[in-house]
Amino acid sequence: MWPTLDGDRTWGSLAAATGLRDLVVAVRAEGGWFADPHRADVLLRRLVSLRASALAVAARQGSGGISPVLARQAARYGIPLLSAAAGMSWQRLAQDVSDQRHREDLHHADRLGELLDVVRHGPSPDTAQRMVDWLARTTRATVVLVGPAGAPVAAAPAGSWTQLANASEAVSETRAGRPTPSGTDIDGLPFALLALGPRPPHHVLAVLGGDPFGGKAQESITQAAGLFALVLQTHHAEAGRIRARATQDALNLAVFHLLMAGETDGARRCAEDITPGLLDAPNTTVHLLEVPPGERDEAERECAARLRGRALTVRCPVSADRLIVVEPAHERGSVHETDALARVLRQVGADGPGRLLRRGTTVPVAETARSHHEASRALALARLRREQSADIGPRAQLATVLGSRAAHWARNLLQPLLHLPSDTRDPLTSTLRIAVRFHGVQAAEVLGLHRHTVATRTATATALLGLDLGHAHARAILDLALQLQGRNPLHPNPGPAPELVDLLDQPTVRAWAREFLARLERDRADLRTTVRTWLACHCHIGHSAQQLGVHTQTVRARLRRAEQVLRRRLVGNASSICDPLFAFAALGELELADCGRPADPAH
Repeated sequence: MWPTLDGDRTWGSLAAATGLRDLVVAVRAEGGWFADPHRADVLLRRLVSLRASALAVAARQGSGGISPVLARQAARYGIPLLSAAAGMSWQRLAQDVSDQRHREDLHHADRLGELLDVVRHGPSPDTAQRMVDWLARTTRATVVLVGPAGAPVAAAPAGSWTQLANASEAVSETRAGRPTPSGTDIDGLPFALLALGPRPPHHVLAVLGGDPFGGKAQESITQAAGLFALVLQTHHAEAGRIRARATQDALNLAVFHLLMAGETDGARRCAEDITPGLLDAPNTTVHLLEVPPGERDEAERECAARLRGRALTVRCPVSADRLIVVEPAHERGSVHETDALARVLRQVGADGPGRLLRRGTTVPVAETARSHHEASRALALARLRREQSADIGPRAQLATVLGSRAAHWARNLLQPLLHLPSDTRDPLTSTLRIAVRFHGVQAAEVLGLHRHTVATRTATATALLGLDLGHAHARAILDLALQLQGRNPLHPNPGPAPELVDLLDQPTVRAWAREFLARLERDRADLRTTVRTWLACHCHIGHSAQQLGVHTQTVRARLRRAEQVLRRRLVGNASSICDPLFAFAALGELELADCGRPADPAH
């Protein structure tokens, strides 16, 4: 006979029960209890706490079956609800319960599959929101993920985190690692708070309404909380890795800035925090690797894996497609160490199309900027000829054929700077060395300084020297003097300093100039006249076109062809005009403009 739950005895028997695990509770739908939301809620809560397997309601024929109130409450608590005719066998009832449980398990497995799909491909910016959305759908509840600082990270439905306003104290306690009771009502709805992570302050998973305390929903919450914790730990580890990488990049860039500024001691101290002894060698060689857009991160990882701390790898602060590798070298002129590292870099450069590798000569550590400059010039050659690698040597550079008197000329030109105290002279000289090779913001990025600082230092130095860097000839003359300063100690020399025109009027220099410019004559286009006219017009294409009587596009096309022939970038590269400018001047085909005389240091 089915028990009737209207009587005090039946309610008391249910209240006194100690366990109904895996048992089906069968009741008769009489007395109106099943239509009373409060009484139905009391019954179902009790069945959940006793872990009953299902609730079977025996309804008389024609009574209308199970009431919607009871159906909603049973669904809310995850209690399987069966409608059974009076006299139904227990075997049939058990089979119905088993079938329903099986269907629920399949549905739950599908739901868990959806959750695993969310996290299977690794953490992403929207992983937390997608997991919250899944849990809200599964439990039919409001779900909010609160961050360690108390701000909502994700919520479903959107904006529903405001519903936790009345539970802010409980959320704060949970974040702090102090346990709070679950099941307390908020505005008449049950809620649960789960602390995620091993240490406070915790993320907090808040579930409001639905069935957060029993049945499949409780399993979903528990499983989701475990995955949330793993995902958050992964996010935390990834964030830590990114911070460590950013710190490493900042240190590498700081060392590079110091090297470019000639601050050898500071660069070595800073490099000790990266790899002890990295810059103990007396010399360096700069390698430049250019990659297609979007591939620099991959190339950097490849370099780091293959170099293993043998060189300093820096993301170029000027070009987003370029890596700078500064290699320590123990002997100048020895190619053994440089070739060994170059082979490693060539392996990286050969891993993909569009990658270009080039390097400068081996120089003392204090002159790393010169090796970088030479490697940058080799960039033009590699890009123009589209070869996978290219080196640049001193053979075609004027500074190597001017002779010993050139150092005296350079010292005379730079005298106003050299007479300054070292704490003033060194920053001005290092800034000027970069400013003649890079324009404006680029020079600031290479040096790691504010552009106003670079502009102020450059203006101060050029005012002392009586030169205007806006003048192409002045820029070339100053670049030559700084090159000579880097190659030779500028000790005081007795007697008057030679003039630049006298240095250029030497047999060795004229021979160098003829060999250098002969390449322009091998082309059918009148490249020699075009380049000479362009230099005489201070690199102004419009004025050059007027002088030549051709269109500006014709001048540009000829200059591009000349770049390929001379194997150096001319347009837009201030320092690359030095050799062709002085070659024409040495042969008497071009007169250098009067760029001013050095200012008297006494004034």
